[in-house]
Amino acid sequence: MRTIIGPDVDLSKTDMSGVDLQAAYLTDADLSGSTFIGTNLCEANHSGANLQQANLLRANLVNADLRWANLENTNLTFADLTGANLSKARLANTNMTGIKFDSQTVFPIDFDFKKVLLQL
Repeated sequence: MRTIIGPDVDLSKTDMSGVDLQAAYLTDADLSGSTFIGTNLCEANHSGANLQQANLLRANLVNADLRWANLENTNLTFADLTGANLSKARLANTNMTGIKFDSQTVFPIDFDFKKVLLQL
């Protein structure tokens, strides 16, 4: 089942902790400063979304579409990024301590894996 929220919505500074947003459609949404602690975002479409300074601690982002998303200064600590697509995502100053990813996870071409490995 697909949760339809819609593109270009403004959910900035919203607490969505623990909410099931599996397959949510959040393309180009403003989610800056929002909290998604333990939220199920599996297969959600966040392409082009603004997630600056969001808290995604332990979020389930399995197979999520995060292409072109702005994740600068975002907390992804212990998030599950298995199979997620982060190509062209902006990841400056993003906390990726303990993230889970696999060979299907797509990172930006210039992504520095050493930064992730040093945080483990």
